[in-house]
Amino acid sequence: MPLTLILVVGFAVYNCLSTDWVRSKPLIGVASVIVSGLSFTSASGLAMYLGIQWQAINIICLSLTLGIGLDDTFVLLSAWWRSEVQAGRDVVSRMSSTYSDAAVSITVTSVTNIASFLVGAAIPGFPAVRIFCFYSGLCMMFLYLWSLLIIGPCLTIAGHLEHANRHCLFFVKVDSKSEAEYGRNWLYSVFFQGGVSKKDSNNPRDNKEGKFMVFFRDVLAPFINKPLNKFFIIVFFLAYLGAAIYGVTQLEEGLERNKLVGHHSYAMKFYDAEDTFFRDNPYRFQIIIHEELPYWNETIRNSVFDLIHKLEDSPYIKSDPAYRQSWLHQFMEKAEENFLFFDISTQQNFLQNLIKFMEVLDDTPFPDDVIFSSDNSTILASRFFLQSSRVIDAREEVKLLHSLRMIVDSAPFKATIYHPYFSFFDQFAQVTRTTLECVTVCCVCMTLITMMFIPDRRSIVWVTFTILSVETGIIGFMAIFGIRLDVISMIVIIMGIGFSVDFSAHISYHYLTAGVNYSAETRVKHCLHALGPPIIRGGLSTMIGVLGLYFHPSYITETFATMIFLIITLGILHSLLLLPVLLSLFGPGSRQGPSDIKLASPSQLSETFTYQASETPQHMPKKKSQSLRKLILSSGLKNVDWKDIALDESESSLSSWYSSHQGPEFSNYIMQRFVSNKVPKTPCMPTTGEDSRLASDPLPYYKFAHVKRAMKPPQSRELSQLQDANACNETSKFSDDSMK
Repeated sequence: MPLTLILVVGFAVYNCLSTDWVRSKPLIGVASVIVSGLSFTSASGLAMYLGIQWQAINIICLSLTLGIGLDDTFVLLSAWWRSEVQAGRDVVSRMSSTYSDAAVSITVTSVTNIASFLVGAAIPGFPAVRIFCFYSGLCMMFLYLWSLLIIGPCLTIAGHLEHANRHCLFFVKVDSKSEAEYGRNWLYSVFFQGGVSKKDSNNPRDNKEGKFMVFFRDVLAPFINKPLNKFFIIVFFLAYLGAAIYGVTQLEEGLERNKLVGHHSYAMKFYDAEDTFFRDNPYRFQIIIHEELPYWNETIRNSVFDLIHKLEDSPYIKSDPAYRQSWLHQFMEKAEENFLFFDISTQQNFLQNLIKFMEVLDDTPFPDDVIFSSDNSTILASRFFLQSSRVIDAREEVKLLHSLRMIVDSAPFKATIYHPYFSFFDQFAQVTRTTLECVTVCCVCMTLITMMFIPDRRSIVWVTFTILSVETGIIGFMAIFGIRLDVISMIVIIMGIGFSVDFSAHISYHYLTAGVNYSAETRVKHCLHALGPPIIRGGLSTMIGVLGLYFHPSYITETFATMIFLIITLGILHSLLLLPVLLSLFGPGSRQGPSDIKLASPSQLSETFTYQASETPQHMPKKKSQSLRKLILSSGLKNVDWKDIALDESESSLSSWYSSHQGPEFSNYIMQRFVSNKVPKTPCMPTTGEDSRLASDPLPYYKFAHVKRAMKPPQSRELSQLQDANACNETSKFSDDSMK
């Protein structure tokens, strides 16, 4: 576990770093690991408080929590890094954009993970599975809460440091890359430079996109969008499904005894030798009659004999009488041989002669097989022993269990057949049924949850198909890798449903939120650019989280780690290759022609009145009183007698009435309001003539927009800058007219 923790922390910090020491967020990676540990601690404490007992296998929950916690953090960081293009350099706007982009995806994946584990904890079956699923479900619940309530505020603090151009580790102000090129040595350029220039915040040198994100948008997405490549991807996954279905037909059941101990355990040698050399007559069964029977009654004796003979006629029981241990057979043979001395016609004579018979056989096991009442007036219980025949493997053991229990249950009295290994055989017999129940209920729950958060029928169909495909692959390749269907693999199969929904929900949600004006090809670029890097990093973090299980030489831990690797690999391939192809062919926008709109940021805001502010080029500190919306909607504006202006404190977009009320009176009023509030200077203010008085307190550029999802595709950075310049020019023009 210490090695795993070191690897996870190192991976988290590395993936939160970049060549820009201002935009890097290594401390967020450390905070994510701390939050994962806090979630595990909170879940374990609550479970124990509720009376749920602890078991050793629950420690694996910590590895899962670490992996999934980093996945959520990477999704948040990806949304934060992309929010600068759309929301500008304002922390409030960027956090609004980040949460509207990432919080829904994190909510979908967290709810599906919690639901899958709770289904495993609710369905009757194996106590070990139920306890593990209960602990894991609580871990996922606390992880979701702490990720939003702790990582979010940490990201806000880091955002303030970033906008102040402070180093992510030393918190000192540093120069940007464009500024560090002049007068700074190479050591400063490598370990300190970052952020944006104070003179030119839009300098391309200081605003480079991450190469990993660019790879998914400019390399992988165009590759997937080619029709020929789509064909080959579909053919590849059809071949994968064929191999998986073949593996399902070869799946074996049961957790063998040698799998329950460590590889270096002393018992391992015994179990291996017994399974290799001594599969003939391996089990000795007890048949217990736990009911008070009148054995002196011939009819009752015959019914007991019938039960014994039916069991011996079974192909799983040795029929040779030499292997049978039956006190009743021995007593009746002796009574028939000495019928003159053994009178068993009445209850009293039968019991007296039986007691004498047992006294003679006192040095044999028979006296222990009959339990008399305290006054020796009746027989309370009795037992018999039978030997099994050759049993090859766990599949035959399951058949043996069902066959023998069926025979014993058909007896006209209360009887039970038992062997200490029957607990393993029961697990073999129940695991298939319980697994099918859990998988079915989980798939239904995942579909319903997906319908709640992704309201598109075609997307829901393909997400459900992806879940089923991943589950089929998990079960099929289990058999190909030699992993049996047992309690351990059953736990991982239940987890696999949640993991398969995680990646698929991310992709499908961002595919839908790209906007109705986007073509299918652009939507694919959108979702891969937004979620490609977090999915890869989240999957790798989960793999690293369980990597330490390989260092514990045990079938349970090794099987768990192997199946987690299998689940993550299949989930990544389905979400990054198959699902984008299916959505582009049959999903929303599949019939729409190619779009020439440049994709700048995949982030789409929700239908809320969202505050957006871009700082002035001078990066002057902004006060609350400088808010344009507050200036416009404050006292004085309502008293202006404009026939065409209907301005109130509703959530109307500034741009919607700004373009329709471009009169000199309006412009003059806005300028006067800004002068009275002492707003700092911006370049777009007039500086000549009578306007010099107003130019001393120029107008900052603020935007307030009621952004509606999928109504308008995001603009590119260049287009946004051009619009900002036009707005400044128009403001100067209106100011000139008003002054004249």
